[in-house]
Amino acid sequence: MMIRCCLFLMAIAGIFPDARAQHQPNLDSQNVIAPAEFLRILVPPAEVEGRANLFTDWQQGVVFLSQGRFASGITFNYDVLNHALLVLVDEKEFSLNPVAVDSILITNSSQVLINPIILDGVGSDLLLLRVYEGLHLSLFRESLAKVMDGDNNTTSTTELVYAHNSDIQIDQEQMYFLLNKATNEFRELQGKKKELKKWEHGDQVVAFVKNQNLDLKNEADLIQVVQYYEQLTFGVH
Repeated sequence: MMIRCCLFLMAIAGIFPDARAQHQPNLDSQNVIAPAEFLRILVPPAEVEGRANLFTDWQQGVVFLSQGRFASGITFNYDVLNHALLVLVDEKEFSLNPVAVDSILITNSSQVLINPIILDGVGSDLLLLRVYEGLHLSLFRESLAKVMDGDNNTTSTTELVYAHNSDIQIDQEQMYFLLNKATNEFRELQGKKKELKKWEHGDQVVAFVKNQNLDLKNEADLIQVVQYYEQLTFGVH
């Protein structure tokens, strides 16, 4: 697969609003990583018995690395069960350490994968998907997966579970985080009305949720709540 830097990179510079809390990636041509060099940092993915991909279909995008460099035209997916960033090259799968990745801009999408290290200083190799980007607030989704043995969650490794018991399933759940860009406050949203009461204009937000019959566990509804909260707090229309 040819990895190339093309003109659309210049176009996306204006639509990549603070995907990283502190600064935007440098799109200067001197930071483009050469295809051969990018390929050298890829490794065959670890062999595991079970996998749960974040995206149903492989995505294309621009991968911004922690060193400030980037590669474009990358075909990728993210295994939320094994915390592996998968890259497809010439129909062969490779793995890229998520810790080395700053963010991934998904082509033809407003969604961006973000490494939470740069948002909250948390030492984690998980990636978050930005599902809402406002002028002052951003909403992120973390997809979690765990192996279930019957009705019980098991702490065994994926390989051991699959080797000893075929009656297992992979259970996925979502967690949401809100970023206040003005303060860099990054907090988990528990999806409970009592949590909203602690927010500025909390009573109005709770009333909005009740009047609109919104489900705080539903992503589309949660985005509406964040948009309303942003309007109340920052006067955004």
